[in-house]
Amino acid sequence: AQRRREVLETSVCMARSVEAGLAERSSAATEALGALPRLEEQQGLVEQACLDSDQRRRADLEDLVAVWHECLWGPESSHISRDAQLAASFRDGHRRAVDIVERAISEADELATGMGGGFGSLDGLFALNGGNEAKQVAAKQLSQAAALYRDIEKQLQENLARLNELEALAPTGNAPGAAFCSSTVFANCPDADGI
Repeated sequence: AQRRREVLETSVCMARSVEAGLAERSSAATEALGALPRLEEQQGLVEQACLDSDQRRRADLEDLVAVWHECLWGPESSHISRDAQLAASFRDGHRRAVDIVERAISEADELATGMGGGFGSLDGLFALNGGNEAKQVAAKQLSQAAALYRDIEKQLQENLARLNELEALAPTGNAPGAAFCSSTVFANCPDADGI
């Protein structure tokens, strides 16, 4: 009888412990549900910040490539063929920009398909607010961004081919020149980590 009583008391004690644990978990779940609207709001802000940042990066790259295009294909291009240091600066700048664009394409593709980090890791959060539509809009924007980055990459490759042509035309004994292009193109050129 004593043994039964001990088992019964132990069972009651364990039941109370389980009941207290369930009450704590229930309280935590209720608190988490209360935080859900704030989380959804923050999610939207993070998503928008990512898209805005990507748009700014792409606009900066487009502006830079347009100036480089003007220098390499415009009347100042003859100066580049006469200045080996300037040509090397253009080549280095273009290579860095190609690296940036390739990373941007990879990021946009991964995010658009929901793989990897960023929106992919927030995949479960989209479901919290029934955000399939929001996810589809973001994926479409990122797919379009990847296509625009591919256009920028193509322009950079065309510029590099033009630079090869200009260097082939270079007379012996390259003299410094092209003050316009070098000051315009490289004065505010962001480094590879800045875009």
